[in-house]
Amino acid sequence: MENIVKHFNNEITLLVVLLIAVSLITISIPYFITQQKRYGSPFMFASNVRKIIAGGSTLALVGIFIYALTPYIAPPTDEIAIVIGNTQNTPSPILSDTVSKAIEETLLQHKGEDVSELTESIKIISAIKDPRVISLDTSKASLKEIGNNSSNAKRSAAANIKTIEEKVNTLAPTDNGANYLEAILKARDNVEEGSRIIVIGSGLSDSGDMDFSKSKFLTNENSRNTVVDNIQEKYGSDYLNGYSVEFYGLGDTTLPQEPLPTKQKEIVRDLYKDVIRRLGGTVDITTKSLVGDAVKTNYVVGTTDTGCGDIGLIFDDTNLNFVSNKATFVDEVAARTSLTMIKSIWDENSDTIQSIQVDGYIAKFAGIETLSQPRADLVKSVLIELAIPEGKITANGRGVGPYDNDAQNRMVKVNISRNSDVCES
Repeated sequence: MENIVKHFNNEITLLVVLLIAVSLITISIPYFITQQKRYGSPFMFASNVRKIIAGGSTLALVGIFIYALTPYIAPPTDEIAIVIGNTQNTPSPILSDTVSKAIEETLLQHKGEDVSELTESIKIISAIKDPRVISLDTSKASLKEIGNNSSNAKRSAAANIKTIEEKVNTLAPTDNGANYLEAILKARDNVEEGSRIIVIGSGLSDSGDMDFSKSKFLTNENSRNTVVDNIQEKYGSDYLNGYSVEFYGLGDTTLPQEPLPTKQKEIVRDLYKDVIRRLGGTVDITTKSLVGDAVKTNYVVGTTDTGCGDIGLIFDDTNLNFVSNKATFVDEVAARTSLTMIKSIWDENSDTIQSIQVDGYIAKFAGIETLSQPRADLVKSVLIELAIPEGKITANGRGVGPYDNDAQNRMVKVNISRNSDVCES
């Protein structure tokens, strides 16, 4: 259905022919019904003109719908923007055959023009925290003029694509962070309306309006809906009117970013699709995975917490200092402050936290083997006071700790188990 809508929205002639065909068929139907009632056949005594009109309209209607089911290919424009995620958390950007074809179509719109005009037609935007437009100036990119001869033009275009590909594949970021939405909007501001904006990268930003490093962004639908509403209100529903945004590698990651579960990849893709459409643009997402290592760089990007998997914490004497041989804290205020870390994790992940297990351990001293349980119970009671539901917490006394060093054995281990349907692969 989406493909059909693209055809009709972008090919007005096709829509006009469809409306004419439907109108002619609608007008013809009563005539042939009358023929059937009078002569027992709708066509035997019908005029040839009526038959030709009805038959031609029907064939046209069928042909239009068959054509509308074919993949919609946007007509080439004389400008194109490529947003690249050349950051630490996404595989190095690679120009696919489809992207290379799009660039070729743009290049061929500039036959016989000066190289400077050719260079201006292709914008590369690095999706760092403060997105930057990378200039393809002749001194660094060495693009060739596109001649008017068709064969030479294609050869020159192929050579230019190779040059651009080398530029893209080796381009390192110039700053920390990632901000894909801002990069898309910067691309929009640097190419004419009707241009294609191609985005290559994971889409996982750690700044801007779509900050995936914020808590609950991947696990809470209400949080995402609020973000989309705010973006539409900020930029308006026609900001990307006339622009086509295509994504490659959306949701694909590399270290230090942990891989996204399949459902969370779908969430990322649906989120960008929703945002682009709400801003008035058309969107196409290629789901073929982008693989490989990230660009070598010392600049970092904040990792996105998927809200899945366990979180293990250890509290020792520096965090929870117990009175010797007792289940009480030496400094109750300091201990409570340390345990607020668990409260913060709960607040950020309450929709995916399944359980919080508190395990108490003690040093190896005779006569206090059972002390680990009341110490674990004490930690549990503080967590309950911090408004973490009691039903989520279990407390277990594990006795003497596993280490040879008694100082290490005086500890409380906390394991926070997280899982939900969005964590499934």
